[in-house]
Amino acid sequence: MMQGGGRSANASLVTFEPCSRTHWHTHEKGQLLIILSGEGVVKIEGQKAIKAQPGAIIKIDSDAKHFHAGGKTTQMAHISVMGMPNKTTWLEKVSDEEYESALREL
Repeated sequence: MMQGGGRSANASLVTFEPCSRTHWHTHEKGQLLIILSGEGVVKIEGQKAIKAQPGAIIKIDSDAKHFHAGGKTTQMAHISVMGMPNKTTWLEKVSDEEYESALREL
């Protein structure tokens, strides 16, 4: 955890293997993803899927329902940055159909 100026944040390195994905989820204070390597997808409900590739910085708004995933044949690594405290609410599993649909949107 990083602290300074009365504020705090949490940064985590996360790696996804090909086809692996989170469940749908939300963060009460949002999330910032900094893509380091590989290629994957970030899908925010109601929006076009976002290609996660090195150098991309993806902002996810507070309480936006979303998932992150590796590519069909590629891994993807990102740093997740969130202000703290920041409650994560885990929701339903991302179906194979939802994952495949997000990949087609790229």
